[in-house]
Amino acid sequence: MVANRKTPGVYTKEVARTTSSSFVQQATAVAGFVGYTEKAINEDGEDLTNKVVRIKHLADFEKYFGGAPKPIYGVSGDSIELTSPEFSLYKNLLHFYENGGGLCYIVSVGAYEKESVANQISYKDLLKGLETFKRDDRAKIICIPESIKLEESECYRLYKEMLKHCVETEVRFAVIDVYEGDKEISNDAECPITRFRSNIDVDTVGTDYAAAYYPYLQTSVISTNDLGYWNVTEELLQKTIGLEGDDFNRLFTTINPDAEEYNKLKKSNDVNAYLMAKFPAYVKLLKQIARKENLLGSAAGVAGIYCTNDRSKGVQNSPGGFGITGKLPFQISDEEQAELNVHELGTSINAIRDFGSTKIWGVRTIKGISVDWRYIGVRRAMLMIRESIKKSIKQYIFSPNTSDTWLSVKASCEMFLRNLLRDKVLAGESESDAFLVEIGLGETMEEQDILDGIMKLNIKVAFTRPAEFIEINFEQIVNE
Repeated sequence: MVANRKTPGVYTKEVARTTSSSFVQQATAVAGFVGYTEKAINEDGEDLTNKVVRIKHLADFEKYFGGAPKPIYGVSGDSIELTSPEFSLYKNLLHFYENGGGLCYIVSVGAYEKESVANQISYKDLLKGLETFKRDDRAKIICIPESIKLEESECYRLYKEMLKHCVETEVRFAVIDVYEGDKEISNDAECPITRFRSNIDVDTVGTDYAAAYYPYLQTSVISTNDLGYWNVTEELLQKTIGLEGDDFNRLFTTINPDAEEYNKLKKSNDVNAYLMAKFPAYVKLLKQIARKENLLGSAAGVAGIYCTNDRSKGVQNSPGGFGITGKLPFQISDEEQAELNVHELGTSINAIRDFGSTKIWGVRTIKGISVDWRYIGVRRAMLMIRESIKKSIKQYIFSPNTSDTWLSVKASCEMFLRNLLRDKVLAGESESDAFLVEIGLGETMEEQDILDGIMKLNIKVAFTRPAEFIEINFEQIVNE
C-alpha cells in the first residue's frame, strides 16, 4: 500500500526478500536390495513381489517380508552339505544393519514360502528385480547378495547388468563380491581374482560405478539357538545322535519314554533342548551348520558401512579404514593386496583385512586405472551433485530462455556448490578453486540453441581425494 505522504517524516515498508531458488542435496545413505524373501505382502493383503518397498529397520522388513528361510543340511560323504536353496537376503540384511545400515528399499523377487517359487535362485528373477529399480530412483547404493549363489557365468552376467543399470540411472553405485570369495588367492586359473578379472575388465561398461570386495566374511548373524533338528535331514540326524528305528521315532511321537526327564521335555515339546542336552555330537553339528550359514559375501555389510560413512563423514569420503563385523576366513598379505589394489589389467578389488580387527582396506572403484574415477568417494559425490542439480533445475523448464533465467540458474547452482565447499565435499581454498558455473549466450549457447529451445549449463567441480599412500621419510640427525 502506498503511504499517504502529507506529513513530513520518514516512511518505511517491508519488502519481500528475493533470493535464488535453493537446490536440495539428495540423500546418499540409502541402499537398495534385491532378493528372495519368506513372504511379500502388506497389511492390506497386497502382493509386494517386484515392487519397491521402503524399509526403515529390520522390524519393517519382517513385517512385510518375513524372516529367515529354513535351510536343510544332509549327509555328503564324511561331511554335510546344504540340500535346500540358499536364500540369503535376510541374513545379509542382518549384516547390513549390524554395520550401520538404516533406511533402505527392498525388491522381493519371490517368496520362498510359496510353492510357485523355484527350488533354486534364478538369474531371471534377480534381473527382473533389478529392472524394477529403474522406475524408482530413491536407492543410491545397489546390492544383490544372492548373486553369488548363481552359477559363475550368470553371477558375472548379473554384475554387468548392475553396472549398466548404474550408468543408465545416473544415481546409483553398485557394491559387489568376488565370486567364490571364500577361496584364497592362488597362482592358477581357479584363482577367484583371476576369474573376476577375466569376466569384468577395465572396458566393461560401468566399472567406475561400482566397487568389488574380497574376501567373504565369517559373520555371527545366525546362532545355534536359531537352528535345530528341523534344519537337518532324518538321515543326518540319525547318524549324528546314533539312534535308529523305534529309538529314533520315539523322539517325535507321543510315546512316553521310560526316562522321566525326557518325558518332561517331551511334554513341553522341547525335543531340540533334549537333543542338545543329551548328545554333544548334535551340539557340534549345529555349530558346524551355524558356521556355514554365517559365511556371507561382504557386499551387504559394506553397504551398511557406506551409510555410516555418508552420515558421519560425507559421501565425498571414500569408505576405507572402517571396521566391519565378521572375521576373515584367511589372511591377506601386503603383497597380495598390492595385486588386488593396483593391477596391470586396470581393475581394482578392495581388500578386507585383519589388523587386530576386521577393516575395509581399499577405496577404489573397479576402474582403478582411471585418473578421474579411481576413488569411490569421487564417483559417489559426482552422482549426488549431478542428481541434486538435475532435479532442482527442473523448475526452470519452460522458463524464458533469457539472461534473467540464466542469472537465476547460475546463482542457484553457485549457492548449492558453495554449501558443498563449506561442507568439504569440494576441494579448494576459494570458490574459484572449487567450482565454476558457466551459462549464457556466447558462453555456453549460440543463437541457434535459443531458437531450438535449448539452455546449456556447464559446471566444473574439484573433489577431495583420499590419502591412499602415506610416505614418510626418516633421516638421522648426527650430533657434531
